Amino acid sequence: MKATKQRKLNPIALATICGTTALSGAALAQDVLFDNLDYDGDFLYHIFAYSIQANDSFGQPDFGNGQSFVVNGGDYTLDTLIAPILYDDFVAGVNELTLSVYTNGGDGLPDTLLETATFSGLTSTYGTLETFGFSGTTVLQDGARYWITATVPDDAADAYSFGWFWNADDSIVAPTVTSENNGPWQGGVNDDIYLPQGAFRVEGTLVPAPGVLTGLAALGLLGTRRRRGG
Repeated sequence: MKATKQRKLNPIALATICGTTALSGAALAQDVLFDNLDYDGDFLYHIFAYSIQANDSFGQPDFGNGQSFVVNGGDYTLDTLIAPILYDDFVAGVNELTLSVYTNGGDGLPDTLLETATFSGLTSTYGTLETFGFSGTTVLQDGARYWITATVPDDAADAYSFGWFWNADDSIVAPTVTSENNGPWQGGVNDDIYLPQGAFRVEGTLVPAPGVLTGLAALGLLGTRRRRGG
């Protein structure tokens, strides 16, 4: 898979974190923030999938969909999404998918856009987990809910689609959202009906607490002064 375009909105500067890491010589380990890739026998996920499509050859509306998750255990940067999203090569068209990250609004729907990235070259083989890389600069806050939505660019010259597969146990339900013809998101946290959730894993890097940053920075400065004094 090749990332073709990536755009960051509402950038959050991590120069302090990077500088402190360089001073301390410590590497920040990547963590799993969310994982519902549920096993059912030999299967990671279900044979059914949410449709993500544009200009469907059967006359169906254009569809986008989104999955949500809650961050626990601290603040993390958003680094990677791993998900079983399959390109439908039975519908000819551009192989291009856009993933966007939103905060959760008071209405339980995607609200503020934090980051968006467009990818191409996805596989068309069932059973493949795709890895999508983000900028690593969007900070996800502890205890907050976020949405990751999947859409396809609207190109009137092409018809193409993707499928985001549910996790293997379809009794595991969660808030989801859908959109038709680029319209408003429907469903969400405040909806009475929860549907099987698309399978995915979110990975990120723990952001040290301010007190830890201050301590590491002080150690780095102390080491620099000692070297200069020597």
